[in-house]
Amino acid sequence: MIYEQRPFQVDINGVTGEVHRERPYSKVKIALAVGVALAIIITIRVVYSAAGGG
Repeated sequence: MIYEQRPFQVDINGVTGEVHRERPYSKVKIALAVGVALAIIITIRVVYSAAGGG
């Protein structure tokens, strides 16, 4: 498998889904996931505070 012009050899167990060897991680996707999680947490906190919950 080639990801971002870099070859990767990955073994995936078809029963457990366990991945062996080095995995290709997307820094952009990780940053987006963290940003979305923080936005959700902040939104919940603001709504809770606005409703008089603390």
